Amino acid sequence: MYRYDESYSACSETLPESQRLKRNCPPLMPMLLHHLKSAVCNDGSPAGYYFRRGGNSKDWVVFLEGGGYCFNKWTCSKRSLLSKSRKYSLLSIEGSSKKKFVTGILSTQRKTNPIWWNANHVYIPYCSSDIWIGNRSASRKGTFSFHGARIVDEVLDDLWQKRGLNEAKNLTLAGSSAGGTGVMLNIDRVARDLKARNANIHVQGIVDSGWFLGSHSVRSLGCSRPKHNYKQSHVIRTALRYWNADLPLDCTKGKSLNNQYLCLFGDNLYPTIKSPIFVIQWIYDLAQIGEDNPELLESLLPLINNSTEYSQYLHCLEQRVRLSLKSVRSFFAPSCLGHTIITREKWLETRVSMSTLSNALKCWLNGDALCQYNDACKFPSFGKHCPRFLEMHTSDITTIKKTENFQFSAGDK
Repeated sequence: MYRYDESYSACSETLPESQRLKRNCPPLMPMLLHHLKSAVCNDGSPAGYYFRRGGNSKDWVVFLEGGGYCFNKWTCSKRSLLSKSRKYSLLSIEGSSKKKFVTGILSTQRKTNPIWWNANHVYIPYCSSDIWIGNRSASRKGTFSFHGARIVDEVLDDLWQKRGLNEAKNLTLAGSSAGGTGVMLNIDRVARDLKARNANIHVQGIVDSGWFLGSHSVRSLGCSRPKHNYKQSHVIRTALRYWNADLPLDCTKGKSLNNQYLCLFGDNLYPTIKSPIFVIQWIYDLAQIGEDNPELLESLLPLINNSTEYSQYLHCLEQRVRLSLKSVRSFFAPSCLGHTIITREKWLETRVSMSTLSNALKCWLNGDALCQYNDACKFPSFGKHCPRFLEMHTSDITTIKKTENFQFSAGDK
């Protein structure tokens, strides 16, 4: 979701096109939709991608969209019903606009995107509900296809054959939420496949809000789980079987079939990845809170203000995130409540102490040994460096809340 922020610019990129015309704003260049021949969405309709050429640039940014997942017939059918109440489907791109405008890392404006403004931009819509690792076709009418891994592969093949990827020097595979996890799960295969084509392309990844943690990290710290915690390992095991998931072999190697589900969690997956990765992770990520405890996410304000139990949970979450990132060479972890950042107009202005996300990315791109930006705050912050709007995700429905409405009691600051 891309929210117009009046505090940014009278000609904000997220302003509706009709309003930009009324304000005599310079036109934006859209990305255009291209359908795939073989890979399909959940409902069997063709998957696709949006593309915009960046002049003669040899740099490419390929973005994987996020949006949750489903793991059995009931949850996927529920996801289908939810789609009917939204402006777009979670299981198909049929009826989608033929052009797309995305700000942040896919912006063509230097002010917004000084590093990749002139790159070739690719946006892959998420219609496979499988965290980009599914490899199963529907067996009969009324069942679902999960082609997440195939979609990534076919998009890159199409870009190679038709759009000039074969002349690239740098490819940045980026993603938010489930798309961020998808980056970690696919990037080494993407790098291997390009190398097999005799391409000399540097492949790197940006993981935005896709560093999810399992309950094993709660036990390791001796933290008690919040009440009503429903997320159990069997759900993810079920999902992997349902999708016929194509997990990275470097991660599954040495793990029993029963423990391969751990490869969906950042702290287990990251050490096995060979490609350079930059991780952007809110310490108090709303999707992680929702995975740990949906009740807390749905009633965030009153529970945090009045419940010792949930204050203890947030303290434990902070410990889990910090501990899990210790082995990561390059990361940016603000002490904010939030979820996703790199497709927002003010993405580079987010801060950890005195350093912006822009500073952190430059450190990483320069090849510095360690680029670790870890916020020292021990409880959620709502300063100007944090998002003005929070996107509260519950069952794939997004609720927008202004951060001005969030206040902690004095004893919790």
